[in-house]
Parts: sequence; C-alpha cells; structure tokens
Amino acid sequence: MEIQLTEQDGQHYADSRMIAGALGVEHHSIVALARKYEPEMGGILLFQTEVLSGPGQPAKYILLDERQSLFILTLVQNTEKARIAKMQLVDAFLALRKSNVIEFPKKLPSKAELAQWVIDAEKQIAEMQPIVAAHEALTDAHGAATIAQVGKVLGIGQKKLFARLRNDGILTANNLPYQQYMDQGYFIVKDKPIVKGNITELHKQTFVLPRGESWLAKKYGEPS
Repeated sequence: MEIQLTEQDGQHYADSRMIAGALGVEHHSIVALARKYEPEMGGILLFQTEVLSGPGQPAKYILLDERQSLFILTLVQNTEKARIAKMQLVDAFLALRKSNVIEFPKKLPSKAELAQWVIDAEKQIAEMQPIVAAHEALTDAHGAATIAQVGKVLGIGQKKLFARLRNDGILTANNLPYQQYMDQGYFIVKDKPIVKGNITELHKQTFVLPRGESWLAKKYGEPS
C-alpha cells in the first residue's frame, strides 16, 4: 500500500492505517506505538473514528503530521517494507513542500529579517532535539522495550504480563524468553549491571523488540 497524505483543515497528515498497510503490520500495533511515545512525538495525537457503511464497531485511527509519522517509522525494524514506507512518506511531504513553494522577493532581506530567520531556524532545531535524542536512544537499544513498558501500553501491567508469558510457555520461570521466541525476533536478552557495594553483578533482562510488541499487542491487547 502506497502512503498518501490526507488534508484536513488546511493541514496534511499521514493516515496510521496507511502506514500499517505499507509496513505489513497490524494497525493496532501502530496505534499502540503512537500512544506509548506520544510525549516524545510533539503535539497531541489527532484520533479519528472510521465511518462505517454497514454494521460493525468503528475503529479509531490517527492522522499523523510529518514529524509524528516519521518518528513512528523510526520505531519499527529497518526491513525492506519499512525503508520503502519511509521513502514514500518523505517523497509525499517533499512533493507537498514543492507545490507550496513561496517565491522570494528580488529585494535582499534586511538585517532584521535575516536575524529573524536565524531565530526561527534555531527554534526549529531546538524543537527537534528531543525527537533526535529519542531516536538515538531507541537506535542504540535496537528499538527494544522493557516488559514494564509493554505491559503499560497493553493496559495490563508488568506483573500480569509476566505471569501470562510464563503461563503460555513464552518465558521461563526466570522471566527469560525461550529460544524459539528469540529466533522469531520477538525478544532479546541483555545483561543489566547491578551494583552491590563494591561488586557489580550482571543480571539478564528480557526486552521486547518492535516485532514482539506487535505480536503481544495482537495476543494480549484490547481491540482498537
């Protein structure tokens, strides 16, 4: 599915359903990611409700602006579909900018105008810094989330999610994933340093990869 922009009140957005279709993932996993990282995405999420032509329960979707939609795509694994989706999104917003090009006056700007341009540019850079920092942190962690973070997103909490994963034979009694679920790209295990006095011990901790978040959302999450 090719990502196309939607116009609303003079602004252009990417539809979360189109992003999910381009990535080949369940739509509710994109909604869960957006809700989880809403503070880092800048601006309030613009939730919409589907208009149904027949019986059924209308689902919610999100209209994401350029920064929000690109941020969402940094959270998924860098697969071929993800790379294509990113390119489609960049091309769509770039084409929009080209269609709205403002012709600059032939007269050179004044010193005051130049100073204002610098102030505006510095403001935009400052606004982007939290997004860049969040992206770098996610990249360093391979986009992995803790069980506590995933449990919060799913609305069931850490303890209940751990219990379900153990009962369903996904995690061992030590809360570590069985190899088959690691091989499927759902989990990774990292060594977490624990300082006890003058001694630092390494304890293994389970993290959920983006593919695992989508899988757990489908398995345990509430319908959108």
